[in-house]
Amino acid sequence: LLDKTLEIQMGLYDVLLTECGEYIQIVETGDDYGTQRGPIISPELFNEMIVPRRKKLNDFIKSKAPQAKIFHHTCGSVYKILDGIIATGVDILNPIQPSADDMDTFRLQKEFGNKLIFHGGIDEQTALIGSMDTLKKEMEVRVQSLGKEGGYIMAPTSNFMDDMPLENIVNFAKMAKEVGVYVC
Repeated sequence: LLDKTLEIQMGLYDVLLTECGEYIQIVETGDDYGTQRGPIISPELFNEMIVPRRKKLNDFIKSKAPQAKIFHHTCGSVYKILDGIIATGVDILNPIQPSADDMDTFRLQKEFGNKLIFHGGIDEQTALIGSMDTLKKEMEVRVQSLGKEGGYIMAPTSNFMDDMPLENIVNFAKMAKEVGVYVC
């Protein structure tokens, strides 16, 4: 099943990237590997079953678009399998979900900041529905942690949701210009 899925994915990326690969800067891939408490499978099984296939897919994508960054989406607590994710050739990790176990953003930056670009980290379940002070504080913490050495793209942990006040979304964009500047 995993090999058939890989074959279909490679066929899709082949069609897309054969036509426009030279113009692409980022290619998004995704599989959810985490829950709020940890990976959905053991790190050993992840390394045995997922890493070789995901690496083959990412290598194929890079062969079609060598300049492109691989942007990989996986929700949840993936700290215990980050070495495997990095080994597959992922450049950008989305989302960073600091409310999940083991996803402390200072620790992630310290251990993986020289290997990954982090995308996300602004919690849509708390900060983006809370007060402007709460939102700004969360944004500042993420810049201080994930942006320490560069390589951070500020964004919600998932998406802007329909229960978020429009004012918060607008203010998020305004505050990103204010707090989202850091020196590499």
